[in-house]
This record gives sequence, C-alpha cells and structure tokens, in this order.
Amino acid sequence: MKTLKELACMAVVVGMVTFLCAPSGMATPLTQTIPFSGVGMPPFTFSQFNPSMGTLNSIDVTFSLTSTGGYIIWDNDQTTTMSGTGGFGCTASIWNTGVTMKDATASDIFLIGLNGYQAITTATFSGIAADDGDGTTIDTNPSSPDTFQLVGGTQTISDTGSVGSAYFSEYTGLSSFTVSSVIGTWSSTDVTPAPQFSSDPPNLSGFFTVTYDYTGETPVPEPGTMLLLGFGLIGLVGLSRKKKAGHK
Repeated sequence: MKTLKELACMAVVVGMVTFLCAPSGMATPLTQTIPFSGVGMPPFTFSQFNPSMGTLNSIDVTFSLTSTGGYIIWDNDQTTTMSGTGGFGCTASIWNTGVTMKDATASDIFLIGLNGYQAITTATFSGIAADDGDGTTIDTNPSSPDTFQLVGGTQTISDTGSVGSAYFSEYTGLSSFTVSSVIGTWSSTDVTPAPQFSSDPPNLSGFFTVTYDYTGETPVPEPGTMLLLGFGLIGLVGLSRKKKAGHK
C-alpha cells in the first residue's frame, strides 16, 4: 500500500506534467488550398483570418499551373520546305486578387494581367517537306513528310511569396476574398511558310494556396490542474514538518 508521502509525490508529478505539457501558444498554420482542372474561371475564394484565433504572424500565398499531354500538328501546304518554332500548353491570367498581394517591399507577388503564367512545351524544327498533295485539307497524320507534331510534355510553372505585414488587416476578419483568374490552352506559331494546324488540348490542373501562420491565445491552466498541484505541494510540506518533529 502506497504511503501518504508517495501519493503526495505522485500528485505533484502529475500536476507538474499536466501543467508543463499544456498546449503552448504556437498553433498549426491554417492552410487553404483550392485545386482546379480544365479551362475556365476557377473561383479562388478564401476565408479571412479570424482574429479571435490569435495573433497573425505571416501570410504565404502560392499559385501553381500544370499542363500535361496534348499535341499540335503543323501541316505544310506550300511548295517550299517549312521551318520555325512553336509552343503548346496552357496559360493563366490573374486579373484581381481581391486583397493586396504584395511583399514587404510593396512588390507584387504575382504577375497580374493577360497570360502572366505559361506552362508550355516548345520545339524548333526545319526542313519539313513541301505539300505532299493534300492541298488545303489539313493533314493530321504526324508521319506525313509535310507535317510536324509537337507533343505536350508535363510543364509546371508556379509562384509564391509572403504578404507584407502592412496588408495583414485586409486578410483579417470574418469574411472572405476572391482571386479572379482565367485558365486556358495556349499555342504559338512562328513558322515559315504559314502552315495549317490541328491540335488536341492538354490536361490543365493546378492550385491556389493561402496559409496563415499565427500564435494562438496563451492557455490559462485549468482550476483542476492547479488544485491538484497545490494539494501535492501542501502534502509534501506537511510530511516534511512531521518528519522534522519526529526527530526532535
């Protein structure tokens, strides 16, 4: 059977461990990620940081765009050989971020405007044979001597940054903000002589992420924990006095 002293010691240990292991003010970063796929205008709508959760330390934002597969075929319908450079993939235009997305130097984190982001595969070619007789009909056979096919690979372009603290107030509250964008396919043709072409679109995907790093409110020790710790300390003091009295 445990002695009163042992029980008191256990009470102190349990109380101290509970107190010391209580959650600190540091909190797990709050991350919101909105994925998208295909062409269109994906709705990137994010919640503001709720100030009741604690103190906002930093805000990180990331945009990523990936183009995979697809192809474009250029068909030479002229009497001279064909050569040039072409590109194929997808593009993203960010028009409005809803809130200020600038870093600590007041520089834009993202490229704003038409086709700011391009995930593309490019190729340069020459010596493609003159028209082989198909005339104005678009030749979609990549093995024909008068065609050149560019197959889209997997291309990713991304941008990330930390929002300057001067703009934190725009991200704080109980509402939301929306980033406006347009995602679409893209191709470029700098080829001589001017060819006809056909294509199969690539697969488009990506995401937009907003991360809030913050310090949570400092927790107050629960009454039960402090009571347990207090009883243990009182018990130890009492036993110590009793032990001293017994030695007189």
